[in-house]
Amino acid sequence: MNEMLQRILDVDMDFFLSDIAHWVTDNQRLDDEYFKAWRELEFRRFLEQNCGLSRHNPIPGRVVVHHDEAFHFWKELIQRCQLQVPFELTHIDAHSDTGLGDANYVYIMKDLLHYPINERLSNLNIKKSELC
Repeated sequence: MNEMLQRILDVDMDFFLSDIAHWVTDNQRLDDEYFKAWRELEFRRFLEQNCGLSRHNPIPGRVVVHHDEAFHFWKELIQRCQLQVPFELTHIDAHSDTGLGDANYVYIMKDLLHYPINERLSNLNIKKSELC
């Protein structure tokens, strides 16, 4: 196993709005008059000073639309031996995604968290033999 725990930074872009949007459907656009995005300088400063990111030293990543797509990306990284289990996850978000308008919390609270940690990989269809 890796001596050093690898880290994943998962950023939900709604964090960088002037207000928190609740109960939004996938095809619903937020009102530009009410929900203002941070200015680029503030956005970059936050990512560089609080998250350790730098445009001069980019790290691999992926932009996804739906939260579950992040799990698929992590699975790809694990299967390509670019991410080792266990890893540390930091999630930046304007609000909790475990019960404010989507069904993600149902799977997490009712299913995933009830499995022992070493069995949770099988719920992502990852076999232990596929781990590096």
